[in-house]
Amino acid sequence: MEVGHTKFSPDRGFSLIKKWYNIAFIDCLDGLEFVINDSSAIQHLNSATMTYHPVMRKHVVHFNDWVSYLSQFFKELIGLTSMHHFTFETDKITSTREYADSSLKPVSLDRISVKNKIPFKRIESGGLDKVREKYLYTDVRRFVIDEKIKDHVAPVPSQELSSNTKPPLRKQKSMKK
Repeated sequence: MEVGHTKFSPDRGFSLIKKWYNIAFIDCLDGLEFVINDSSAIQHLNSATMTYHPVMRKHVVHFNDWVSYLSQFFKELIGLTSMHHFTFETDKITSTREYADSSLKPVSLDRISVKNKIPFKRIESGGLDKVREKYLYTDVRRFVIDEKIKDHVAPVPSQELSSNTKPPLRKQKSMKK
C-alpha cells in the first residue's frame, strides 16, 4: 500500500453499515436501504437511493448514454483506463503517460464542431431475463419470510413455468429438546 493511503474515509461509513447489517434481518432491497440510511448518526454519511421504486413505478435515478452524447463534441481517447498521468495546456490534454517513469505520448482531444446537437438518450432497463426471473422464483423466494413482500422480491416469472416447478418449502427447525 502506498504511503499516505492507509486511511480511506468511506471505510468508516462502510464499517457502520456492516455493524447494523450483521444484526439486522434483511430480505429485500427496501430493508437494505433502511439499514444503510439508519446506520449513521451523522445525517447523510451513509445514504442509499433505490434506482427504481416499484411502488411508485418510476425510476428515481436515470442513466444516460454519455458515450454517444460526448462523442459528438470530442474525439475518443483510446486506452483512457490505463493512463494515470495527464499534462494539460489551457483546456486540452496535450500528453499522457501510463506511469510516472513512462514516456510521454502526445494526445489531441480537439473539439469537434457540431451544428445539430443530439440530445441525451436515456438508457432504459430491459428488466430481468427469463432465466433470472425463474432463479429468483425457484431459489430465492423461499428465503423471504415476510409473505407481503414475496411477490415484490421474487415474483412469479412472466413466462409460464411447468406445473411441477414450485419454490421449495423452507425447512423449519424442530423445537425438540
